[in-house]
Amino acid sequence: MKKIVVFGATGNLGAYISVHMKEQGYDVIAVGHRKNDNNFFADRGMSYYSVDIKDPKAFDILPKDDIYAVAHFASSLPSRYAFDPIDLFESITIGTLNVLNWMRTVNCKKIVFPQTPSDMAKYHNNGMVIPCDAPRHFPLTGDHAIYTIAKNAAVDLMEHYRAEYGIHFFALRFFTIYQYHPNAYHYADFKRRMMPFRMLM
Repeated sequence: MKKIVVFGATGNLGAYISVHMKEQGYDVIAVGHRKNDNNFFADRGMSYYSVDIKDPKAFDILPKDDIYAVAHFASSLPSRYAFDPIDLFESITIGTLNVLNWMRTVNCKKIVFPQTPSDMAKYHNNGMVIPCDAPRHFPLTGDHAIYTIAKNAAVDLMEHYRAEYGIHFFALRFFTIYQYHPNAYHYADFKRRMMPFRMLM
């Protein structure tokens, strides 16, 4: 059974990804920032570790043998918290650097990462197909500017680690993911608002 580590397992996507990968037959190691997962993962046959990815020493508690792949979905989101540019950069860019360095120590060579579609924002809504080799950029203003800068830097780090250390990465771009969450509110343009699709429910 292949062993995968899901960082951000207590977040919106991470919990679903962990459960799905377990159902697909993987040995899932769930990693989240929360101190207590209320036995959510243990009840589903997964081990859980509380790790702050901004702290490289926090990774020491994780298993080190036979890690097949990493699903790295841990970071702060501009839509979930009051705007904190330092936390965005540290959780996304520094956190990713720490994940990559941990992968080197355990000889794991595959990582899946959620890039933001905001790195292609200038190509949106123009009626054209976005070329697969379109250069990344970032919006200069708005609540996704620093978020996108941090995500782009994380992808640049993965490009470097692929060339330097042979760590292969798969960057996926997600637009709004419609899923139930008990908190119906998010932040848009620096203001707390109800998520539009929740108004329809």
